[in-house]
Amino acid sequence: MKLTTLERLDLRLADADRLIEFHAHIGGAGPGRRHNMDVLNRSSLLLSVSAWEWFCEDLIRRNGASLAKRFKRADDLPVGVRDPMLEWYYNKTGMKSLNKTSKEALWSLAGHGWREIYREYVASKTAALNTPNSDNLKKIFRSTLDIDDITLSWRYQRWGPEIYVGKLEDMLKLRHRIAHGDIGDEVVGKGAAVAAVALVRNLGRRSVESVSQNFKRFDLQGRNARLKPA
Repeated sequence: MKLTTLERLDLRLADADRLIEFHAHIGGAGPGRRHNMDVLNRSSLLLSVSAWEWFCEDLIRRNGASLAKRFKRADDLPVGVRDPMLEWYYNKTGMKSLNKTSKEALWSLAGHGWREIYREYVASKTAALNTPNSDNLKKIFRSTLDIDDITLSWRYQRWGPEIYVGKLEDMLKLRHRIAHGDIGDEVVGKGAAVAAVALVRNLGRRSVESVSQNFKRFDLQGRNARLKPA
């Protein structure tokens, strides 16, 4: 059976969960700091960030491929996606100029050629995503799936987008300090590792819901056109 994006995210987070379990198994589950256990917490957090980056790329790629298949015609692609895609294609092919005439020429590609160009464009954008922070994610979701601000969907109970964005930025900064050896004597406790896994899972759910709602705006073809995206 084909796994959903969230199910694949859970698989990616499994190793981060296991490191947290090792921490409890070796050091016990009671309160208090466990010395010489930071390596497990740091490694778990790094895995969580890696899973988050992979998830964002996977979500965009899979749903970009779905839109490429289900849009009825090239003109159905939103302008917010079409224009940056044409600029990307212009730079890729080395055209002399990108003006109204050349845009129209590109857009009149025979048959279904535009679908493959869109898939290549989405793949290129996701491959270039290095830091999955809120600013970069806003840009890539806007230019590939026409979601104006993906962070607006990051809300749950008492937490709104501002809190989620702040938590994400803090996690990414901590990851940077760990990965680049700038951590010094800073303690990364088990709580930070647990919070990172939970944050990535929550952001994943909210992001999938946002993409699902976004699909409802489009006139798609196929009997599964209105189904929740993968």
